[in-house]
Amino acid sequence: MKKQHQKIKPNVKPTNPKQAMGIKKVPMSCLSSQVVTLVAQAMLAEELEQYVKPEKVLVSEHFNAAVSYFMNFWEGYRDDISPPWLARAMARLMVIRSAELEGRLKDDRFSIAGLHVKDLNTKAVEIIKQYPDCVAPFIQLPADTTGFKIPVQITNTIPFNVLPWRVVMEMALGMMEGGRKYGRHNYRKMGVRATVYYDASMRHCADFIEGTKIDSDSGLSHLTKALSSTQVMLDSMIMGNWIDDRPIRITE
Repeated sequence: MKKQHQKIKPNVKPTNPKQAMGIKKVPMSCLSSQVVTLVAQAMLAEELEQYVKPEKVLVSEHFNAAVSYFMNFWEGYRDDISPPWLARAMARLMVIRSAELEGRLKDDRFSIAGLHVKDLNTKAVEIIKQYPDCVAPFIQLPADTTGFKIPVQITNTIPFNVLPWRVVMEMALGMMEGGRKYGRHNYRKMGVRATVYYDASMRHCADFIEGTKIDSDSGLSHLTKALSSTQVMLDSMIMGNWIDDRPIRITE
């Protein structure tokens, strides 16, 4: 009699790569690949590879740098810098959030008596109710340009390995939240005003430095929300469909 060969079933099922990476339900498609590319370049430009080392990360060092970059962007100082100010700011916030997730954050924040973002926001609401927003804000664009519009070439030489991917995935969740509220990638179709997303980014930075960890509306870190807001603004700058309503700048 011929011996019948039985098929031996493997004891372990093949691993789903998405499950192995832990991103099965994380909406990575919500991210702007152009912005992620610029942030990866900013990581190298700012020499931030240190985030992968075991040393503690000092909040003030990177937070101060991020805020200064936001303000350089706002004042239009060296708009042609590469990588741009917003990508550099995002890189610094990513370093802080990555260290926070990994327990490597040396938190030197302090609360200033009398300065409470919640109270200031309440006062802002009162002012907004009393005085309506201007319908047609003054728009000042750099001479002979249509605003920052550049093609970002994504190649296999981009140093994506320097990015803190846990933070990138959190940013994807933040983008998904915005997409479900207003429509995925609506900012590419409609364009955005600089003031709206600059204010949003700075509000979340202020909440973080004041000691509030989680955004009550989304359940995400305030740093994550700041990164998501900045990503929308930077992506629209890349697309060239943003409204530059920053203040008039000093010409050099």
